[in-house]
Amino acid sequence: MKQNYSSVAGQMHLCVRADRIAALNALNKCIRAIDPSEAWHPQNIADARDLDALQDQIIACLLGLQRA
Repeated sequence: MKQNYSSVAGQMHLCVRADRIAALNALNKCIRAIDPSEAWHPQNIADARDLDALQDQIIACLLGLQRA
């Protein structure tokens, strides 16, 4: 389904998505500081379709690295 980004709802959707991507990039930066080989490429985060699944993966990776 194509999103209408010119509407108020579309703009709100983009704003929320940008906020989530910024938060995931911040978590990814923490991963990169611990083990750069485990970090995601920023473009992969920006292009992700399922941010919920990606967030789960990034958090699991960060927690695993912190426990090690």
